Amino acid sequence: MEPTTTISFAHAGGWNDYKAEANDDCAKKLSEYLRSVLTTPNLLVLAGSGTSLGKAKGPSMTDLWEKAIKLEGFEEVKKAVRQPDGDQWVENFLSRCQTAKEFLTEAESKKVVDFLNACEKAILEVCANFVSSADLEGHKTFLRRMARRRSKAPRLRLFTTNYDRCFEESASRLGMCVIDGFSFSIPRRYDPRFYGYDIIRRAKGTDETNDFVEGVIQIFKLHGSVDWDRTANGIIQKERPEVPCLIYPSNSKYQQSYTQPHLEAMTQFQAALREPNTCLVTIGFGFNDDHLSSPILAALESNPSFKLLAVDVAAKSKSEGDQGMYRVLQDKIDQGESDVAMLNAEFGQFAELIPQLTALSPAEQLVRSVKQMTTKP
Repeated sequence: MEPTTTISFAHAGGWNDYKAEANDDCAKKLSEYLRSVLTTPNLLVLAGSGTSLGKAKGPSMTDLWEKAIKLEGFEEVKKAVRQPDGDQWVENFLSRCQTAKEFLTEAESKKVVDFLNACEKAILEVCANFVSSADLEGHKTFLRRMARRRSKAPRLRLFTTNYDRCFEESASRLGMCVIDGFSFSIPRRYDPRFYGYDIIRRAKGTDETNDFVEGVIQIFKLHGSVDWDRTANGIIQKERPEVPCLIYPSNSKYQQSYTQPHLEAMTQFQAALREPNTCLVTIGFGFNDDHLSSPILAALESNPSFKLLAVDVAAKSKSEGDQGMYRVLQDKIDQGESDVAMLNAEFGQFAELIPQLTALSPAEQLVRSVKQMTTKP
């Protein structure tokens, strides 16, 4: 691993720099903590846009802005919706367009709508096209190690706000099984009941209990996916959807997330946060989406057995701000709360840090279990 970002770990006190070669207290503490995370009965992951950046070279919000300004009619629409010159955040711009189209003249409104359609098409294309040539080694390492839990433990549940198929493609290359809410027949149709299914290895010629297949994960696309097509017969998976089912960047994400099929993923996410013995790992997530940040904060306050690990390339600098969720987490850590931790690292760096659970011998597993049972909260 060749880190491009200094890895720092904050847990129950303050920040410490991680130095793998030194095997110092921070390295030992981080390794022990990550092992406890992976052995949590209910393990959840919330992957944000940061997981598609870096080596994967997915589009950033800046890239989407650059796409928008190159579209025909941008300057005219920018003037019509009164977008400030200094504001180059594409989500703010699309929010203004969505609002202004309701109050402009018919001619101006049509231009804004046409631009919105063109912009949404461009976003879909750029989020779909990079995956085929993307470096997904970080995703593969992450899935391979995170899925190495006891097969009888609840499956890893991966929630993501990303439209792209980085995780699905990585799982496919690894030969892993993904339960994503779609049917197993072609065309694959979205039906939430498939989340209640699992995959087992049937015992042959005996009455022995069937074994759960290893490496099965559940994926929930909170904001839709580049291959979701809204049809008269429901949502189906299609390489080039005619009516994409996405929640595009805008301030209406909160309202849209509570409409189907996104409502199902939101319901699953909120219910999972309330389960006992749950650990949520957020990766590359900025906590800017209130419809996701609010339930997480509520879980911290009301679920006594809930733990949170926030991983971000700029977690440390964000925690030094005057406000925001990272500031809230920093305050809890400063107060000595052991249920909250932050890791300043890139996605690929974090994937390499995840311990190999299968490397534990039976004796080590026994010692670890006894230690967890006897450790005072």
